[in-house]
Amino acid sequence: MDREEISVIVKSVFGVRPKDKQEEALEHLMKRGSGDLLLNLPVGYGKSLVYQAFPFLQDSSSSLVIAPLNIIQTEQLASLNLRHKEFRPDYRKLAELPAIFNKAKFVGMSGTMTKKQVENLPKKLGFKNIKIICISPDKENIFLEKKEKIVSKDVTSVYEHIFKTECLELQKHPTSYPVTLLFIPMYYMSCALFFLKSLFGENKIMESCYSAIFANQDDEVIQATLKDLNTENPRIRLILTTSVTGMGFDPTCITRVIHASPPRSVSQYLQEIGRAGRRGQASEAILYYNKRDIAKNLPGISDDIISYCNTESCLRTNLLSVFGYLKSSSLQGCACCCFCKKTCTCENCELASLDI
Repeated sequence: MDREEISVIVKSVFGVRPKDKQEEALEHLMKRGSGDLLLNLPVGYGKSLVYQAFPFLQDSSSSLVIAPLNIIQTEQLASLNLRHKEFRPDYRKLAELPAIFNKAKFVGMSGTMTKKQVENLPKKLGFKNIKIICISPDKENIFLEKKEKIVSKDVTSVYEHIFKTECLELQKHPTSYPVTLLFIPMYYMSCALFFLKSLFGENKIMESCYSAIFANQDDEVIQATLKDLNTENPRIRLILTTSVTGMGFDPTCITRVIHASPPRSVSQYLQEIGRAGRRGQASEAILYYNKRDIAKNLPGISDDIISYCNTESCLRTNLLSVFGYLKSSSLQGCACCCFCKKTCTCENCELASLDI
Protein backbone atom coordinates (compact mmCIF):
# COMPACT_ATOMS: atom_id res chain seq x y z
CA MET A 1 0.00 0.00 0.00
CA ASP A 2 1.55 3.31 -1.07
CA ARG A 3 1.17 6.73 0.55
CA GLU A 4 -1.59 7.88 -1.77
CA GLU A 5 -3.76 4.86 -0.95
CA ILE A 6 -3.09 5.38 2.76
CA SER A 7 -4.00 9.05 2.49
CA VAL A 8 -7.29 8.29 0.70
CA ILE A 9 -8.39 5.74 3.32
CA VAL A 10 -7.42 7.95 6.27
CA LYS A 11 -9.25 10.91 4.71
CA SER A 12 -12.39 8.82 4.15
CA VAL A 13 -12.42 7.51 7.74
CA PHE A 14 -11.15 10.48 9.77
CA GLY A 15 -11.99 13.41 7.51
CA VAL A 16 -8.40 14.71 7.34
CA ARG A 17 -5.43 13.96 5.13
CA PRO A 18 -2.46 12.66 7.14
CA LYS A 19 0.60 14.86 7.49
CA ASP A 20 3.91 13.88 5.93
CA LYS A 21 5.36 12.09 8.98
CA GLN A 22 2.04 10.39 9.72
CA GLU A 23 2.00 9.04 6.17
CA GLU A 24 5.62 7.91 6.48
CA ALA A 25 4.85 6.06 9.71
CA LEU A 26 1.74 4.35 8.32
CA GLU A 27 3.54 3.40 5.11
CA HIS A 28 6.27 1.74 7.18
CA LEU A 29 3.73 -0.13 9.31
CA MET A 30 1.90 -1.39 6.23
CA LYS A 31 5.05 -2.53 4.44
CA ARG A 32 5.42 -6.29 4.68
CA GLY A 33 8.66 -7.34 6.34
CA SER A 34 9.48 -3.88 7.68
CA GLY A 35 10.94 -3.58 11.18
CA ASP A 36 9.74 -1.88 14.35
CA LEU A 37 9.02 1.83 14.54
CA LEU A 38 9.92 4.64 16.94
CA LEU A 39 7.83 7.74 16.36
CA ASN A 40 8.87 10.95 18.12
CA LEU A 41 6.60 13.80 17.04
CA PRO A 42 5.83 17.03 18.94
CA VAL A 43 2.77 17.51 21.12
CA GLY A 44 -0.10 18.44 18.82
CA TYR A 45 1.37 16.92 15.64
CA GLY A 46 -1.03 13.96 15.71
CA LYS A 47 0.63 10.74 16.88
CA SER A 48 -2.78 9.39 17.86
CA LEU A 49 -3.90 9.36 14.23
CA VAL A 50 -1.22 6.77 13.46
CA TYR A 51 -2.47 4.15 15.91
CA GLN A 52 -6.11 5.05 15.26
CA ALA A 53 -5.72 4.69 11.50
CA PHE A 54 -3.59 1.55 11.49
CA PRO A 55 -6.48 -0.91 12.21
CA PHE A 56 -8.52 0.58 9.35
CA LEU A 57 -5.65 -0.06 6.94
CA GLN A 58 -5.28 -3.68 8.10
CA ASP A 59 -7.23 -6.82 7.40
CA SER A 60 -8.98 -7.00 10.77
CA SER A 61 -9.26 -10.79 10.57
CA SER A 62 -5.48 -11.21 10.68
CA SER A 63 -4.34 -8.30 12.84
CA LEU A 64 -4.49 -7.30 16.46
CA VAL A 65 -3.46 -3.88 17.72
CA ILE A 66 -2.99 -3.78 21.49
CA ALA A 67 -1.50 -1.39 24.03
CA PRO A 68 1.36 -2.78 26.18
CA LEU A 69 -0.37 -2.47 29.54
CA ASN A 70 -3.23 -4.61 28.23
CA ILE A 71 -0.74 -7.36 27.50
CA ILE A 72 1.13 -7.01 30.77
CA GLN A 73 -2.04 -7.33 32.83
CA THR A 74 -3.41 -10.49 31.15
CA GLU A 75 -3.70 -13.57 33.32
CA GLN A 76 -2.12 -15.73 30.61
CA LEU A 77 1.18 -13.87 31.01
CA ALA A 78 1.17 -13.82 34.78
CA SER A 79 3.54 -16.78 34.87
CA LEU A 80 6.05 -14.76 32.83
CA ASN A 81 6.44 -12.28 35.71
CA LEU A 82 4.86 -9.41 33.78
CA ARG A 83 2.22 -8.64 36.42
CA HIS A 84 1.03 -5.09 36.83
CA LYS A 85 2.59 -3.35 39.81
CA GLU A 86 3.47 0.21 38.95
CA PHE A 87 3.46 2.16 35.70
CA ARG A 88 7.21 2.61 35.24
CA PRO A 89 8.32 -0.89 36.34
CA ASP A 90 5.84 -2.34 33.86
CA TYR A 91 7.26 -0.34 30.99
CA ARG A 92 10.77 -1.45 31.87
CA LYS A 93 9.57 -5.02 31.33
CA LEU A 94 8.41 -4.36 27.78
CA ALA A 95 11.77 -5.55 26.43
CA GLU A 96 10.56 -9.09 27.16
CA LEU A 97 7.62 -8.81 24.77
CA PRO A 98 9.55 -8.99 21.43
CA ALA A 99 10.98 -12.33 22.53
CA ILE A 100 7.49 -13.63 23.36
CA PHE A 101 5.73 -12.21 20.30
CA ASN A 102 8.60 -12.62 17.87
CA LYS A 103 6.50 -12.03 14.75
CA ALA A 104 4.72 -8.92 16.00
CA LYS A 105 5.58 -5.39 14.94
CA PHE A 106 6.30 -2.97 17.79
CA VAL A 107 5.75 0.79 17.74
CA GLY A 108 6.95 3.34 20.29
CA MET A 109 5.40 6.81 20.22
CA SER A 110 6.35 9.96 22.09
CA GLY A 111 6.40 13.69 21.66
CA THR A 112 9.19 14.62 24.03
CA MET A 113 11.99 12.08 23.78
CA THR A 114 15.46 13.53 24.29
CA LYS A 115 18.37 12.71 21.99
CA LYS A 116 19.71 10.17 24.50
CA GLN A 117 16.32 8.51 24.85
CA VAL A 118 15.94 8.15 21.08
CA GLU A 119 19.35 6.49 20.97
CA ASN A 120 18.88 4.20 23.98
CA LEU A 121 15.18 3.29 24.11
CA PRO A 122 15.08 0.95 21.07
CA LYS A 123 17.80 -1.19 22.67
CA LYS A 124 16.04 -1.22 26.04
CA LEU A 125 12.75 -2.25 24.40
CA GLY A 126 14.33 -4.91 22.22
CA PHE A 127 13.22 -3.31 18.95
CA LYS A 128 14.55 -4.93 15.75
CA ASN A 129 15.44 -3.36 12.40
CA ILE A 130 14.21 -0.09 13.84
CA LYS A 131 12.95 2.85 11.79
CA ILE A 132 13.06 6.17 13.64
CA ILE A 133 10.87 9.09 12.58
CA CYS A 134 11.58 12.34 14.41
CA ILE A 135 11.10 16.04 13.85
CA SER A 136 12.10 19.02 15.97
CA PRO A 137 9.81 19.50 18.98
CA ASP A 138 10.09 23.28 18.69
CA LYS A 139 6.85 25.25 18.55
CA GLU A 140 8.04 28.54 17.12
CA ASN A 141 4.80 30.36 17.93
CA ILE A 142 5.42 30.01 21.69
CA PHE A 143 7.51 32.78 23.28
CA LEU A 144 9.63 31.40 26.13
CA GLU A 145 10.14 33.27 29.39
CA LYS A 146 11.41 32.43 32.86
CA LYS A 147 11.11 34.50 36.01
CA GLU A 148 12.87 34.10 39.32
CA LYS A 149 10.40 33.96 42.20
CA ILE A 150 10.30 36.60 44.91
CA VAL A 151 12.67 35.96 47.80
CA SER A 152 10.86 34.90 50.95
CA LYS A 153 11.22 32.30 53.70
CA ASP A 154 7.45 31.86 53.58
CA VAL A 155 6.80 29.47 50.67
CA THR A 156 3.08 30.21 50.68
CA SER A 157 3.66 33.91 50.07
CA VAL A 158 5.87 33.05 47.09
CA TYR A 159 3.06 31.11 45.42
CA GLU A 160 0.49 33.67 46.48
CA HIS A 161 2.40 36.36 44.63
CA ILE A 162 2.08 34.31 41.43
CA PHE A 163 -1.56 33.24 41.60
CA LYS A 164 -2.89 36.48 43.09
CA THR A 165 -1.31 38.47 40.27
CA GLU A 166 -3.14 36.32 37.73
CA CYS A 167 -6.43 36.21 39.62
CA LEU A 168 -6.54 39.99 39.97
CA GLU A 169 -5.84 40.39 36.25
CA LEU A 170 -8.67 37.99 35.52
CA GLN A 171 -10.96 40.07 37.72
CA LYS A 172 -10.05 43.22 35.78
CA HIS A 173 -10.43 41.61 32.35
CA PRO A 174 -12.73 38.55 32.68
CA THR A 175 -13.48 38.35 28.95
CA SER A 176 -10.14 39.45 27.44
CA TYR A 177 -7.71 37.80 29.85
CA PRO A 178 -5.63 35.35 27.75
CA VAL A 179 -6.80 31.74 28.04
CA THR A 180 -4.22 30.51 30.54
CA LEU A 181 -3.21 27.11 31.89
CA LEU A 182 -1.57 27.54 35.30
CA PHE A 183 0.38 24.55 36.62
CA ILE A 184 0.52 24.81 40.39
CA PRO A 185 0.96 22.33 43.30
CA MET A 186 -2.30 21.05 44.78
CA TYR A 187 -2.06 22.84 48.13
CA TYR A 188 -1.53 26.23 46.51
CA MET A 189 -4.22 25.49 43.95
CA SER A 190 -6.64 25.21 46.88
CA CYS A 191 -5.43 28.59 48.14
CA ALA A 192 -5.88 30.08 44.68
CA LEU A 193 -9.43 28.70 44.40
CA PHE A 194 -10.31 30.17 47.78
CA PHE A 195 -8.97 33.54 46.61
CA LEU A 196 -10.89 33.33 43.33
CA LYS A 197 -14.11 32.64 45.23
CA SER A 198 -13.47 35.75 47.33
CA LEU A 199 -13.22 37.74 44.09
CA PHE A 200 -16.03 36.18 42.04
CA GLY A 201 -18.33 34.55 44.58
CA GLU A 202 -19.66 30.98 44.51
CA ASN A 203 -20.21 30.65 40.75
CA LYS A 204 -21.13 27.31 39.24
CA ILE A 205 -18.85 25.95 36.52
CA MET A 206 -21.42 26.82 33.83
CA GLU A 207 -21.13 30.50 34.82
CA SER A 208 -17.52 30.78 35.92
CA CYS A 209 -14.56 32.35 34.12
CA TYR A 210 -12.12 29.97 35.81
CA SER A 211 -11.84 26.26 36.50
CA ALA A 212 -9.59 23.65 38.09
CA ILE A 213 -8.56 20.29 36.68
CA PHE A 214 -6.88 17.62 38.78
CA ALA A 215 -6.99 13.85 39.28
CA ASN A 216 -9.95 13.67 41.70
CA GLN A 217 -11.94 16.55 40.27
CA ASP A 218 -15.62 15.87 39.51
CA ASP A 219 -16.00 14.54 35.99
CA GLU A 220 -18.88 16.99 35.46
CA VAL A 221 -16.51 19.92 36.07
CA ILE A 222 -13.82 18.47 33.79
CA GLN A 223 -16.26 17.82 30.96
CA ALA A 224 -17.93 21.23 31.30
CA THR A 225 -14.48 22.86 31.23
CA LEU A 226 -13.38 20.96 28.13
CA LYS A 227 -16.65 21.71 26.35
CA ASP A 228 -16.32 25.44 27.00
CA LEU A 229 -12.63 25.52 26.04
CA ASN A 230 -13.46 23.97 22.69
CA THR A 231 -15.67 26.90 21.73
CA GLU A 232 -14.40 29.76 19.58
CA ASN A 233 -14.32 32.29 22.43
CA PRO A 234 -14.43 30.40 25.74
CA ARG A 235 -15.95 31.86 28.87
CA ILE A 236 -13.36 30.10 31.04
CA ARG A 237 -10.08 32.03 30.84
CA LEU A 238 -7.98 30.63 33.70
CA ILE A 239 -7.49 26.90 34.29
CA LEU A 240 -5.62 25.76 37.39
CA THR A 241 -4.08 22.31 37.19
CA THR A 242 -1.49 19.96 38.64
CA SER A 243 -1.44 17.86 35.47
CA VAL A 244 -3.63 17.43 32.40
CA THR A 245 -2.01 14.17 31.25
CA GLY A 246 -4.55 11.46 30.50
CA MET A 247 -7.57 13.75 30.89
CA GLY A 248 -8.35 14.23 27.21
CA PHE A 249 -7.24 17.85 27.57
CA ASP A 250 -6.62 19.10 24.05
CA PRO A 251 -8.25 22.53 23.55
CA THR A 252 -6.89 24.75 20.78
CA CYS A 253 -7.61 28.08 22.49
CA ILE A 254 -4.78 28.15 25.09
CA THR A 255 -2.43 31.09 24.48
CA ARG A 256 -0.47 31.05 27.71
CA VAL A 257 1.00 28.36 29.96
CA ILE A 258 2.39 29.34 33.37
CA HIS A 259 4.36 27.05 35.66
CA ALA A 260 4.42 28.20 39.28
CA SER A 261 7.38 25.85 39.75
CA PRO A 262 9.52 23.82 37.33
CA PRO A 263 8.58 20.28 36.36
CA ARG A 264 11.17 17.56 36.91
CA SER A 265 12.57 17.53 33.34
CA VAL A 266 12.56 19.51 30.09
CA SER A 267 10.69 16.60 28.44
CA GLN A 268 7.80 17.14 30.84
CA TYR A 269 8.06 20.90 30.44
CA LEU A 270 8.00 20.70 26.65
CA GLN A 271 4.95 18.45 26.76
CA GLU A 272 3.07 20.79 29.09
CA ILE A 273 3.84 24.04 27.25
CA GLY A 274 2.84 22.27 24.04
CA ARG A 275 -0.76 22.71 25.18
CA ALA A 276 -0.50 26.35 24.04
CA GLY A 277 -0.82 27.67 20.50
CA ARG A 278 -2.44 24.58 19.00
CA ARG A 279 -4.00 26.69 16.22
CA GLY A 280 -0.63 28.24 15.45
CA GLN A 281 -1.59 31.42 17.30
CA ALA A 282 1.06 33.48 19.11
CA SER A 283 1.40 32.15 22.65
CA GLU A 284 3.75 32.29 25.61
CA ALA A 285 5.18 29.94 28.22
CA ILE A 286 6.27 31.42 31.56
CA LEU A 287 8.30 29.43 34.08
CA TYR A 288 8.72 30.62 37.69
CA TYR A 289 11.60 29.16 39.68
CA ASN A 290 13.99 29.71 42.56
CA LYS A 291 17.06 27.88 43.81
CA ARG A 292 14.92 25.70 46.09
CA ASP A 293 12.96 24.43 43.08
CA ILE A 294 16.06 23.16 41.27
CA ALA A 295 18.15 21.79 44.12
CA LYS A 296 20.09 18.74 42.94
CA ASN A 297 18.88 16.66 45.89
CA LEU A 298 15.21 16.93 44.87
CA PRO A 299 13.80 13.48 44.01
CA GLY A 300 13.57 12.99 40.25
CA ILE A 301 15.03 16.36 39.27
CA SER A 302 16.91 16.26 35.96
CA ASP A 303 20.07 18.15 35.09
CA ASP A 304 18.41 19.47 31.94
CA ILE A 305 15.70 21.42 33.79
CA ILE A 306 18.30 22.76 36.22
CA SER A 307 20.34 23.96 33.24
CA TYR A 308 17.26 25.55 31.66
CA CYS A 309 16.47 27.50 34.82
CA ASN A 310 20.08 28.60 35.31
CA THR A 311 20.88 29.64 31.75
CA GLU A 312 21.45 33.31 31.00
CA SER A 313 21.28 32.91 27.22
CA CYS A 314 18.67 31.87 24.65
CA LEU A 315 16.07 29.61 26.30
CA ARG A 316 15.04 27.98 23.03
CA THR A 317 18.62 27.04 22.17
CA ASN A 318 19.04 25.51 25.63
CA LEU A 319 15.74 23.62 25.41
CA LEU A 320 16.28 22.24 21.91
CA SER A 321 19.85 21.14 22.57
CA VAL A 322 18.53 18.41 24.87
CA PHE A 323 16.61 16.97 21.91
CA GLY A 324 19.48 17.31 19.45
CA TYR A 325 18.06 20.20 17.44
CA LEU A 326 18.93 23.83 16.70
CA LYS A 327 16.43 26.67 16.63
CA SER A 328 15.43 28.09 13.26
CA SER A 329 17.68 30.88 12.01
CA SER A 330 14.54 32.81 11.11
CA LEU A 331 13.37 32.87 14.74
CA GLN A 332 15.18 35.73 16.42
CA GLY A 333 14.68 38.61 18.84
CA CYS A 334 11.36 39.26 20.49
CA ALA A 335 9.74 36.27 18.78
CA CYS A 336 12.06 33.82 20.53
CA CYS A 337 12.53 34.25 24.28
CA CYS A 338 13.02 36.76 27.08
CA PHE A 339 16.80 36.83 26.59
CA CYS A 340 16.73 37.31 22.83
CA LYS A 341 14.11 40.04 23.31
CA LYS A 342 16.64 42.13 25.27
CA THR A 343 18.81 42.58 22.19
CA CYS A 344 16.02 42.69 19.59
CA THR A 345 16.35 45.52 17.06
CA CYS A 346 12.98 45.18 15.32
CA GLU A 347 10.92 48.33 14.87
CA ASN A 348 8.48 47.56 17.67
CA CYS A 349 11.27 46.90 20.18
CA GLU A 350 13.15 50.01 19.11
CA LEU A 351 10.02 52.12 19.64
CA ALA A 352 9.34 50.44 22.99
CA SER A 353 12.87 51.28 24.16
CA LEU A 354 12.11 54.93 23.43
CA ASP A 355 8.81 54.74 25.35
CA ILE A 356 6.91 55.79 22.23
